[in-house]
Amino acid sequence: MIGLAADRYRTSAETYETLLPLSSPPYRELFEVRVKIGELLAFQKKYDDALQMYQSAGDIVSSAAATQNVIDWQLRLSSALETTGDALRISTETLPLSGGDFMAFYKRALAVLDGASSNVSDAPTLQSRRDQLLAKLKPN
Repeated sequence: MIGLAADRYRTSAETYETLLPLSSPPYRELFEVRVKIGELLAFQKKYDDALQMYQSAGDIVSSAAATQNVIDWQLRLSSALETTGDALRISTETLPLSGGDFMAFYKRALAVLDGASSNVSDAPTLQSRRDQLLAKLKPN
């Protein structure tokens, strides 16, 4: 069932990618599909693939930022990264990741928030989220 959902999301992503050259590209839709694929990959414990998919969603945010307000996208992406990092952190499995471990997800989530905060002058929500991630990045 999850595999079928992932296949459908991938097909949707491919369709949206063909529309990127248009004057009004479907950035939001492609971003959402890529985040959902990342979440499905994380659910399947394919954490390295999930991290790569989240990175590709971040690439869409970067492309869209020139013409659209993407703060809510950045918050969504950061949250997905943090949630995946949390799942990996509590997992008892030892998984080989080229990106490291759960800390790679937290660091990427923090980088996304840092990008968002550079676009917003007053962002208490962003600061609160940053503080939570920084606490998770501190060694115990």
